[in-house]
Amino acid sequence: FSTGTDNARLREQLAAGGDSFGVEDGEIVHRCGSRRQPLLPVADIPMTLGGAATHHLANALAAAGPAAGLGPPPAALATGLRNTRREDHPGRLNVFEFDGVKAIVDFAHNPHGMQALFDLGRNLDAKRRLLLIGQAGDRSDQSISDLADAAWAMQPDRIIIKEMGRYARGRASGE
Repeated sequence: FSTGTDNARLREQLAAGGDSFGVEDGEIVHRCGSRRQPLLPVADIPMTLGGAATHHLANALAAAGPAAGLGPPPAALATGLRNTRREDHPGRLNVFEFDGVKAIVDFAHNPHGMQALFDLGRNLDAKRRLLLIGQAGDRSDQSISDLADAAWAMQPDRIIIKEMGRYARGRASGE
């Protein structure tokens, strides 16, 4: 699978008679050899925020492949992707809007997750970007430092550090 439209590995896979899942003209498409089966528009998959959350678009494609291997009709695959809602995953790309402000809550707990969150932020219109960050205390000093470095590298307009008492897990207040 690939979120890109031109992927050498997918071309090789198809030439060898395999299947692929990708995005073409804003749609999730399943290909097998020369057969092309559009499944649904990316905009219909709530977890992708209209395609802005490219990491969740990749997750949708990654899920579609093995699911297709189980044999359901294409409409069932589309229904599954369409019905995977952000609200069903607390702390994972939850979006709240109030008084013209959009807040995205995601427990991005490592540099890769932080990068995905900021890639999403770059894909959304915003006058400014603020980051509220906290980390569970049972992470290594290096893991916490790596997360802080990743957050700093994104250069949000403001970073707010949140003490997470419930998740201190042995660390002293302020540590």
